Amino acid sequence: MNLFSPSSDGLLAPKVPPQDLHAEQAVLGSILLEAEAAERAMGMLTDAAFYREAHRVIYRAMEVCAKRREPVDLVTVSAELRREGVIDEVGGPEYLTALIGEVPTTAHIARYAQIVADRHRLRRCVSLGMQIAGEAYDNPPDVQAFVDGAEQRFYEIACQNLSLGLSTPAAEFASDESLAAVEAFVDDFSDEGRRPKTGLPSVDRETGGLPIPGLTLILSPTGFGKTTLAAMIAYEWAFLRGQPTAWFTTGEETKLDTMLRLAAIFGK
Repeated sequence: MNLFSPSSDGLLAPKVPPQDLHAEQAVLGSILLEAEAAERAMGMLTDAAFYREAHRVIYRAMEVCAKRREPVDLVTVSAELRREGVIDEVGGPEYLTALIGEVPTTAHIARYAQIVADRHRLRRCVSLGMQIAGEAYDNPPDVQAFVDGAEQRFYEIACQNLSLGLSTPAAEFASDESLAAVEAFVDDFSDEGRRPKTGLPSVDRETGGLPIPGLTLILSPTGFGKTTLAAMIAYEWAFLRGQPTAWFTTGEETKLDTMLRLAAIFGK
């Protein structure tokens, strides 16, 4: 493994870890420009995904503003950075303004965020590879266990989606009344041994309804309608059957995307 590359003067210079500062700037600039862009980006990234430390600091300030339910814009983020005493360390208000100028369009925020996320995963692979190489040189006594462990650690990187920057357990968004309604719903069906229907006749014929209590996993490739099916089930129970609570959550869409999806179902 060669961590050095030839420089212009023929000497060896350390390789720069995988990163894309332009994509990082585009993400931050998009967040400052548009609320929907902020919601999309914060669903894909944590501050650790940014390579430049100043960008991590700015992103953390954005998260603080969002958690307080404030607009995430030039004014609020600048104020938060001043409150933390780090505004000059990140380049001052001028740099925040310049970030906005780096954004050709906020329409591509998901692509910018994906580039940043992918570079972060590559940096994790580099770090893990060096760690595993060092462990291999120590001649571990159980080679198979070592190889299996190395494979598992890389597999975790391959499968991991960066956690939501504003992640909060769903129960924290629900009122006590909502949680009580869910518990009553489960108890009702559990006591009588009934299985609630999804409202989709073909699915109900195959499954006999949903197991209560229980967990139903629906697996398919991207774009096959899993989220739409979940939204249709929520619609069936909340509106057609008049249940007090139907809980629909998704980690892949913005609030606007979800409302448009539900609106399309309501209008069927």
